[in-house]
Amino acid sequence: MMNLIMIKPALSSALLHLLVIGMLMFSFDLTPTPRQPIANNVDIIDAVTVDSVQVEQELKDIKALEQQKQQEREKQLADMQKQSQEAERKRQQEESRLADIKKQQQVEETRRKQEEQKLVDIKKQQQQEQQRLKEEEIKLAQAKKQQEELKKRQEEEEQRRKDVAEQKRQEELRLAEQARKKQEAERLAAEQKQRQAAQDRQDMTVINSYVARIANAIEREFNTAGLTEGLSCIFEIRMIPGGEVAEVKIVKTSGNSVFDSRAEIAVKRASPLPVPDNPRIFGKMREIRLTFAPN
Repeated sequence: MMNLIMIKPALSSALLHLLVIGMLMFSFDLTPTPRQPIANNVDIIDAVTVDSVQVEQELKDIKALEQQKQQEREKQLADMQKQSQEAERKRQQEESRLADIKKQQQVEETRRKQEEQKLVDIKKQQQQEQQRLKEEEIKLAQAKKQQEELKKRQEEEEQRRKDVAEQKRQEELRLAEQARKKQEAERLAAEQKQRQAAQDRQDMTVINSYVARIANAIEREFNTAGLTEGLSCIFEIRMIPGGEVAEVKIVKTSGNSVFDSRAEIAVKRASPLPVPDNPRIFGKMREIRLTFAPN
């Protein structure tokens, strides 16, 4: 690899010299060749009339042009030589630098080999130590395994006893919780039943008061003229919210069709009947059965 690096600058220098020489040769070949006048009788006759001063001026111009081109070629050649010299100087510097690098690489290679040998020796010692430690670890692992197996059996037995005790405790708690929930449910049901009974009694008191008011309202609209005293009938009334009578029908007749008919008419005339504003209580008396026995 190092030899290849050193050959490249020399090859570049040689190619550069060949390029300069080729350009010089090509430049010299570009010199224009003076044209030879074509001789014929007509040209010879015309040449007698050509101004000699003009011919001399043209020759001077051609010579000056040739001198200018020659100067340019010489300048180009000087520039190329300067570039070639600069390239040669850089090549020599590069060769010197590469030589220094190669020397440094050789020193580094020697040091690397020494380090590698040290590492080989250290690795060998480490392998021996690792082998010894491995044998010790095997012995310790066997002893540890025996201890762990014994400890595991003891822990399993202890865990089994704990599991049995925990299962028994959980079962006792579950049964106790079931009993508590049952007692609580029974207590709540009893309290609810008591509250409902009290509410029903209270509602019934209110309902009875409104039924009495309804009976009075119907009785005020009832026509007793010409009827026998002591007659009574039972009818059912179905109401909508607000007390409006939706339907009335006789479920037990008085035996007197006039009495029954007047009773139905009185119910319709008394509409809307007095009812409570509480929707819950009204819901219980939406349909009522009333014994109608006017005084």
